[in-house]
Amino acid sequence: MNTRVRTGIIFTAIVLAFIIPAFRIPWLPLILFGVVGLAAALELHHALSRRLEHLSLFTMLAASLYQFWPLVILLSYRMLRPNWQLLTKTDSAIDGRWQTDYLWLVGLSLAFVALVMLLSIFTVAVLKVIRYGPEALPAVAGETAAFLWIAAPLAVVPILLYGVPNGWLWLLLALFAPWISDTAAYYVGVNVGHTPILPQISPKKTLEGTIGGIVGTMLTSALFFGIFMGGPEPMQTSLGRNIAFGLLAGLVLSLVSQFGDWFASALKRFVKTKDYSNILPGHGGILDRFDGVLFTMPVTLALGLVYYLF
Repeated sequence: MNTRVRTGIIFTAIVLAFIIPAFRIPWLPLILFGVVGLAAALELHHALSRRLEHLSLFTMLAASLYQFWPLVILLSYRMLRPNWQLLTKTDSAIDGRWQTDYLWLVGLSLAFVALVMLLSIFTVAVLKVIRYGPEALPAVAGETAAFLWIAAPLAVVPILLYGVPNGWLWLLLALFAPWISDTAAYYVGVNVGHTPILPQISPKKTLEGTIGGIVGTMLTSALFFGIFMGGPEPMQTSLGRNIAFGLLAGLVLSLVSQFGDWFASALKRFVKTKDYSNILPGHGGILDRFDGVLFTMPVTLALGLVYYLF
């Protein structure tokens, strides 16, 4: 067993240890993603420091923890709506307002975290420019990346767990779809790939691998929706509709996860490094493993809105 496979098995086991019990303990994945956010911010700071001056490690680490701001809305909502409860696959809607609750929870959470982040980014930018002058503007952009690229997508995690009906399953989808896409793309690319798709960013990526990742994710997602997402309200009762939605979700998630991988690769080229760190032997760093997840998280939240409301 080579190093890459061994690391992948251990890493997946650790992730599952936090994710599987989440259908009963919804706060458990918050610990995992809190660590992921801090590690990703540390790696991003280390990478960008190769090209940018005046980067603040403290600011970037603190920014990664902004993923928890939605909890202010999610945990206080019960005071505004005393009869509200989290909906799961086995629950019936307690009244006809569950869709309204759902929209309010998601909308208020997103608006609140966006406001807090924008105010913080503005404050950081002003203080940085006052201290270092206009040459600090590239550093401002680098620190802003910790808010927008790391914390904003990870802020979807508590929204899924506390605000979305059966959100645990949507979290599973957002987390594992990129890894399924990456695995399928890798094996198809290695065996039949020969047409480079983005040689200036990632020379080893091929068109055949990209298509393989899309097809693999679509099939897996269709199976996932067909098995786990059927049921009474708020779930969909039609097997055919679930499978069709699963195919669509797999297509979209594979595309955005691969774009996330390309974005992370482009940034590595900009700072002239192969991996963000070597914390995961054979895989690189946390950002190397979660680059696609950072793009699928918000898209999965949007897919959930479409699934439940249309």
